[in-house]
Amino acid sequence: MKAAGDAKHPDLVAGAAVLAFAAAMRLIFGILTGGTYDYDEFVYLLLGRAVARGGVPYHDFLFYHPPGILMMVVALHPLISHSWLWGRVVTGAIDCSTCLLTFLIARRLFDRDVAVIAGVLAATSPIMLITGTRILPDPFVGFFTLLAAYLLLVRPTWACTIVAGVCLGIAVLFKYPALLILPACLILAGRRRGVVFAAATAVTVGLLIIPLTPELHQFVTDTIFFQTGRNSQSILVRIGGVVLFLVLLQPLAVFGLFTRPRAPLWILASYLAGFAYVLSPQVYYHYMTPLVPFAGILGALYLTRLRLPKLRRALPAVTAIGGLGVMALWAAVIVFGGGQPLHLTAAPLSNVLTERQEIDRVVAPSQSILSDRPEIPYLSNRNDAEEYFWNDASVQDAQQLFPLLLKTHYVVQSFGPSAGYPPGFLDFISARYCRRLIGTHQLGGFLYNTGCTVPYLPPRQ
Repeated sequence: MKAAGDAKHPDLVAGAAVLAFAAAMRLIFGILTGGTYDYDEFVYLLLGRAVARGGVPYHDFLFYHPPGILMMVVALHPLISHSWLWGRVVTGAIDCSTCLLTFLIARRLFDRDVAVIAGVLAATSPIMLITGTRILPDPFVGFFTLLAAYLLLVRPTWACTIVAGVCLGIAVLFKYPALLILPACLILAGRRRGVVFAAATAVTVGLLIIPLTPELHQFVTDTIFFQTGRNSQSILVRIGGVVLFLVLLQPLAVFGLFTRPRAPLWILASYLAGFAYVLSPQVYYHYMTPLVPFAGILGALYLTRLRLPKLRRALPAVTAIGGLGVMALWAAVIVFGGGQPLHLTAAPLSNVLTERQEIDRVVAPSQSILSDRPEIPYLSNRNDAEEYFWNDASVQDAQQLFPLLLKTHYVVQSFGPSAGYPPGFLDFISARYCRRLIGTHQLGGFLYNTGCTVPYLPPRQ
């Protein structure tokens, strides 16, 4: 008994060190890159605010994912209403927990050095650093899928199997691609437990979407048909995206695939599942977040199998120091690399500052605006007509937006990416309403005043 207790104590210290290291990395990285954001962050914040105020997703507005991230925003609404950055704090805490789970899984399979290095590699992965300091659903998918795998691994009981299925079901509520981990979990669970695990997952998903039954048709349309019907990137772009995000940004994992003795089959299956994104319409960096822990385990296996006898004991510390350098490098890339360095979204918040200040100046708090960027109404705390954002332009036409002009005091047309209205809408309002430029044609937009009409000019003969 004493020997067992002595064996566990270093693991507790090592696990706490991994957790503290992950927290420190996210704190420093979050501070350094706090002036940037992902465009999707304010979609979730705006629509979550709408739900907190009584809106119904898939009925009152388009939403292209299951409602997990919106429910998270609603739950945090008392905090987020004071500062939206609280949402990032919660995401960071979830992401740190994922790094700890990476350590715990690796420790169940390998020695302590492998486990520590795996946790450190996950904590300093460029993908997890970025998504773990932003309000995105992917870190929640990563946490719950990894928790499901851990529960299946740690104790082969029916209770753990059922709870693991519930965890995967919760992950699916955030994003359907959580199911990419299902084959690995079935391998881990085995034939008998696998059936129970899959059933628990299916029942959990079914129970969680019961409140959406009245909107079930639109729910399927928004989250499946909209996603599969989006403008597809070319196959070469998708292959390039998967290679960039899953291989070039996780280089040690590829070597870990061929390290002997090999990692368990379910670990290999979890990492390799990411290559299925080649078949998806589009590929973005945050898609890979749930797969990074498995890349970290493979990378740790590779490093510890190198013949470095003099460095073996110091390898975890060396990896941590190297990870600190990687974090600093990626912080510099995000801050100074422009709006999308290496296809990692890093839009500067300063780009919308001018528009926000103008809205604060001319629009009364009780007035509504129609904006093609959710950052504008959210940061200025103004109501956005129909919770419109750029994806609506692909499912609505201009005729459907015209009635909104009757209850909208101002229309904001933003310049740059992740903005836009359906074809013909801007032509319609330009011919009818007064407009003026906010900021510049590079950083700004047009503000249309629906209470000020343009004098009618008859067409030339």
